[in-house]
Amino acid sequence: MSVIVIDLSSVNTIEAGFAGDEKQQVQIPRSDVDSWIQDMGKFEHDMRQVFSALNAKPQNYKVLMSRPVLFPKKKREQLATLMFETFQVQAFSLVSDAVLVMYGMEKVTGTVVSCNAKEIVVSPIYESFPLVHAIERRDNEENVPVGEMLWTAIEKKCDLEIREDLYRNIVVVGDNAPSQDKVNQWESDIIGLTISRFSDLKIAFPENHQDFTWQGGSRFALDPSLQGLWFAKAEYKSYGATLVHRRCVF
Repeated sequence: MSVIVIDLSSVNTIEAGFAGDEKQQVQIPRSDVDSWIQDMGKFEHDMRQVFSALNAKPQNYKVLMSRPVLFPKKKREQLATLMFETFQVQAFSLVSDAVLVMYGMEKVTGTVVSCNAKEIVVSPIYESFPLVHAIERRDNEENVPVGEMLWTAIEKKCDLEIREDLYRNIVVVGDNAPSQDKVNQWESDIIGLTISRFSDLKIAFPENHQDFTWQGGSRFALDPSLQGLWFAKAEYKSYGATLVHRRCVF
């Protein structure tokens, strides 16, 4: 069965396309400019636009959707309800955007720096699970010292034995990511803060950083080893929306 992948990591647009493709097919301007979905009614309107633009009847598809790593549990349930009740999708999976980025990098452990128009989020990931206690968030302003955010998240909040992998697998993504020169400065800052323990550290900055999350989702959705992460329509009818927390664990 075909899968529609929907990326919500931008505050301005929603990117969508079909799993297995290298690039998304549509970008829909958000009615509610916020990746945290403050207005579910406006979000439903946006989803109708997405499916229409893809010329797809949602009841014939599985849908994988990205979410912010700290997305509230209640909203996860609301998304599941919307997909099954309103759009009648065959199955649904909700995965944190940082995990999809790591998947796209073919890594299970590392640190994702997500930059959108409103905020910068530093998310350490260990064996595909976000370390929620270690996440650092700041408003996206000109003077945000991202090197310090990385150091705080990894050095102050993560166990010693995983820090090296978290430092060595840093990737910057997002539709409001800075210039390569700025990323290079972040490299210098973090090397200085770690007292040069990682003098060869290189922060990955993909050319396609603006839609890297969607591309990670495109690959994630078709991985046969991850099929247990899908929330099927029959399960929704039997157990309700709260099953999203047990099925969509990433």
